[in-house]
Amino acid sequence: MEKIKGFLKEQIHQSALKINEKFINNKITTDDMVKILFKILDKELENFTLNSVHNMHSIIEYIIYILKECDDVSKSYITYKLKKIYEKIDRVLIEKKNNLSDFEKDSNDLKSVQEKIEFYNDEISNITTKHYNFINFLIEEIKNLEYLEIAISKVPSFVNTKDGNGKPIINSFLIRYFDSVLEKDEYNKLYYENIISLFLTKDELHLKFNEKEQLIKDIYSFIFKISVSKKNIKKYKNEISWLKNLITYLKTSKEEKIDINTLASKYKIKIDFENYLIDSIKFAKVPESDERDTSRVYVDDYLITIDKNSTVEIDDALSCRKLENGNYLLGVHIASVLSYFEYESAIVDEAISRVHTIYLKNRYRREKDNYNKIIPIFPYEFSSKVASLLPNEARYARSYYFEIDREGNVVNEKYFNTIVKSKKKTSYNEVNEILENGCKDEKLLEVISNLSEVVEVLESKYKPTILYEKIKENINDYSDLRVKREGAEKIVYYATLLTGNRVAEYFADKKYPFLYRVHEISQENNDKLQMLINNLSNNPDNRKYKKLADLLETVYPKGYYAMSGEHKGLRLSHYCHCTSEIRRGPDIIAELALKTCYDKNPTDKQLYYLENEIKRREIEINSKLQPIEWFVQEFGRSYQKKKK
Repeated sequence: MEKIKGFLKEQIHQSALKINEKFINNKITTDDMVKILFKILDKELENFTLNSVHNMHSIIEYIIYILKECDDVSKSYITYKLKKIYEKIDRVLIEKKNNLSDFEKDSNDLKSVQEKIEFYNDEISNITTKHYNFINFLIEEIKNLEYLEIAISKVPSFVNTKDGNGKPIINSFLIRYFDSVLEKDEYNKLYYENIISLFLTKDELHLKFNEKEQLIKDIYSFIFKISVSKKNIKKYKNEISWLKNLITYLKTSKEEKIDINTLASKYKIKIDFENYLIDSIKFAKVPESDERDTSRVYVDDYLITIDKNSTVEIDDALSCRKLENGNYLLGVHIASVLSYFEYESAIVDEAISRVHTIYLKNRYRREKDNYNKIIPIFPYEFSSKVASLLPNEARYARSYYFEIDREGNVVNEKYFNTIVKSKKKTSYNEVNEILENGCKDEKLLEVISNLSEVVEVLESKYKPTILYEKIKENINDYSDLRVKREGAEKIVYYATLLTGNRVAEYFADKKYPFLYRVHEISQENNDKLQMLINNLSNNPDNRKYKKLADLLETVYPKGYYAMSGEHKGLRLSHYCHCTSEIRRGPDIIAELALKTCYDKNPTDKQLYYLENEIKRREIEINSKLQPIEWFVQEFGRSYQKKKK
């Protein structure tokens, strides 16, 4: 914006100086400024003088400059107004043929203005085509709503992109939605619902009256098409209801908050728990504080937990001490679900089928006056009390011990079924404060200092790609590692990363059935996207596109679960989720594999059962990852207030 204002001071002619000053001081909007400029342009043409042509050229260049640099200007409005100026020049040449002092020269000058308009109309059309190609690529080939949201946040004008026929791009989404309904394609139906919802809830979207009317007409026609019989009305009940709500939204430009139960039902997501599942917590096996369990190791190390202050589902604890040989002994202690319940139990089956705890942007109403922002995979009584690694409470865990040398190599490791007692519940801020200023508790200070030292050497061994880190910092993927490279966050990050890698490597080496976290990179997508971003603007100083390129320079598909595959973003041949059993279903599958293949020598029968179980869960979990993401995004948008 500062560049535009600098351009104004140099380029705009005398008649617009006062208006220009208002714009520079933010007293009028960019859109208003463009409208005023067209009025000045019109007056220059009416009162044609020797200086008019020069002024008209300057104003047109100025309008196009604003168009390229600002996101809140309507391309269609500018195209329309330029067309009117072009036609008016023709009329002026006819009407003032005998009044112009030097008709031939004046005629040539005015025609030069028309030529400039023709040139810029082609350029505006080119901009629109490039925007359409880029957005369409993100939607149709990348199919990642988070990348789309990032793109729109950086270039809000994308929501007003026109298709090849000059219609709002949202029209094409609606047609694709209609097709997916008729083809009974549930995945694409939900996908295009989310895209339509995303675009409509953006304040930057500007639909003309006739464009809205056409959308509403198209929706009514489709409703009529699928309502030809009572049988069809029943069959398409949900789709008809959604389309009618869409019509209401288009007419009122206001969206009401969506009832979370209705929305969850749409995505087949469970919010509450059946009473029999809640009751089953009473029968969970719990550690006995006064009896020794010979099948388990009692951990006496000084364990701490590091979480947000508000966290109640504490599923991991850390310990670290220096050995006599100078190496570190890092302990990663994970709440063990299968120590409380059998794998075949109903409550474990329910937890895995929910895939992972869902984190929402806004609170939803649960019972009576209770509110929450998360939808857990276990009832709170279990995940926040019975199994949570609360301070000074005996809890079942699986403890992963790694002996790490000064170069970051794991020279020895062992995984135990344990009973642990966390000594201290800390927060990220508290640990960061201790790292900076120390504390009086010598034991706590020693553990935190050791953890900080060991992650420094681990950092030399684990190097995720820079682009992967960049993407992870800009999207909300609660199912995967959060990339943080400082203080307490770095400690948790590397402890989790190490554990997931080492456990996965064990199963890969042994060739036992296992559920890996897989992450692929499409070089073809990368190259095409980079080309599209480069083509968005020929202006080398256009920062908004450079920022967009920085964020989407490499497009990473979402991670998923499979029985083989690499995690290319982390640059690991093998990686898994195994450190968050009370918040993530795949981690319970990992513990089942450890119980079967690590704690004892598995029989062929056990391996056969494990392999088939993992195959079944792989399909179930992957099929639910995308609907969960769409549910979270639509719930968040339902709380955005749309301007009238």
